[in-house]
Amino acid sequence: MFQSELLVRRAKAQDAERVALLCRQLGYAVSLPVVKERLNLLATDQNHVVYVADLPNTPVIAWIQVCIVSTLVVGRQAEIYGLIVQEGYRGYGVGRLLIQQGEQWAQQKGYSTIAVRSNLIRDQAHRFYEQVGYQQFKAQAVFRKGLGAVIN
Repeated sequence: MFQSELLVRRAKAQDAERVALLCRQLGYAVSLPVVKERLNLLATDQNHVVYVADLPNTPVIAWIQVCIVSTLVVGRQAEIYGLIVQEGYRGYGVGRLLIQQGEQWAQQKGYSTIAVRSNLIRDQAHRFYEQVGYQQFKAQAVFRKGLGAVIN
């Protein structure tokens, strides 16, 4: 329905307001200044990319963040760090198009696999990832501890 009208492009700092709104739909309340600062920072990082999807009269209905991470046990790999499609536009191929763009970016960087982590409560997201060819290979608990310092 929307795919022929969609424009996928790299995110810009000017997209921060819409990106922040979508972050809230994903369950993360991030302020506009923080999102703007992070978009500016990521724009200069060769190991990260953020793409957005626009419709002609509706900018930024979705975004995806893909990055290259390095670990001792896995080495370097591509990972999707976030993907959200605005409610009302889900089920029309927007997420699939962003996934394809992210995968293409990772391939151009020289990576043959890409991973994504998805909260255990996001059953709909799990079904989506399976539909676009991802296979679950691990379940884990994630722990967090505050360190007292403010780090953006």
